[in-house]
Amino acid sequence: MSADTVIVMSLIDGRVPQRDEVVAELRPRVRCLGGRLLTVCPMLRFCAALLACFLWVYGIAAQSQPPTLSSTNAPSQQEQQSQSKAQDADSRKDSGSPPVAPSSLGQPQASSPDTKSDPPGDWWLLSLSDTIMALLTAAIGLIAFIQVRRMGETNEHMRAVERAYVTMSHHPPGILPVAERLDGDLPRWKHRLTLRMKVQNHGNTPAKITRALVQVIMTTAPFPPNPSYTETEGRDGHVSLVKDDSYSITIPYEFSGTGEKAWDLCGSLGVLHNQGHRLYVIGYVDYIDKFDHRHRAGYGRVYEPAIDDRKSPAYQRPNSGNDGGGGGLGATVKSYGTHYDGALYDARNNMVLLTMPGYNYDRPRAKGEGTDWEHEQ
Repeated sequence: MSADTVIVMSLIDGRVPQRDEVVAELRPRVRCLGGRLLTVCPMLRFCAALLACFLWVYGIAAQSQPPTLSSTNAPSQQEQQSQSKAQDADSRKDSGSPPVAPSSLGQPQASSPDTKSDPPGDWWLLSLSDTIMALLTAAIGLIAFIQVRRMGETNEHMRAVERAYVTMSHHPPGILPVAERLDGDLPRWKHRLTLRMKVQNHGNTPAKITRALVQVIMTTAPFPPNPSYTETEGRDGHVSLVKDDSYSITIPYEFSGTGEKAWDLCGSLGVLHNQGHRLYVIGYVDYIDKFDHRHRAGYGRVYEPAIDDRKSPAYQRPNSGNDGGGGGLGATVKSYGTHYDGALYDARNNMVLLTMPGYNYDRPRAKGEGTDWEHEQ
């Protein structure tokens, strides 16, 4: 039964609700509310305990203070001097002694050397209260320091979540060989290896692209753990990308040849691959996020010619048919070999990710790294 219900039922019965009834109903609510507030933050419970100790000590100190006389009951120093003057004058009249000079009456009398002002007996309570006040002040300072630190961490977390994240990737299938027959007396072919790169912002705020580099390397030597870029292959620019926006960079490699038919570039690259040659594509993109922080995102892939083999079992699908039962519910499906699936082949990806740690990354740039530092304010 709530406190409101107790009041309404009492008024219906024609009587005034008793104070004890209302208090009995409100006390559990107050205790529950206080318990919830104290469990919200451990620091709040600590401060509440310090405050309770201070109030307890302060109450003991106040009760131990001796009662003081009010200013209305205690006679002032001037009244005491005037009364003493009148008593001296009356005594001198009776004894017949000469009156005392008025200048000597107003002089203050020296206090006795035996009288000393003793310190109050509850001085330790006052010192303890000052100590508790100092502890409370230190606790408040500690809470302020923690709050400032938490605000800094929250700000850093917000920037990490909301900043731009630019990546460099490639459009499928990766390296695309193209052969084109040229007009003329002799059969001539123009061969092209095309790689279409993609730069995209996956973050929540805009990014400004300032430089992009793509480098193709054919070598038989093992690749180093960290890349060595040829900076002359890079291109500067100023492209602004909002969230999920992107642009493409096409890297064509063209060469011509003669013959009755086009060269099998994939087969040639496969032969080179079997001989130990590896075709690597590395690069990076430099960008500036909305918070004026400079970053570099790396790219590293290696070409796998076996993925371009059309005869690979990965691009074969089984043929299916029925036993001639008219296509009804009782028809039995049988397999009659396999066939080439061009859709699977077109969706291939012949560029395999380099797993070495120095090629695929997103990191802050060092001072002077890149070509956009001269625009820094």
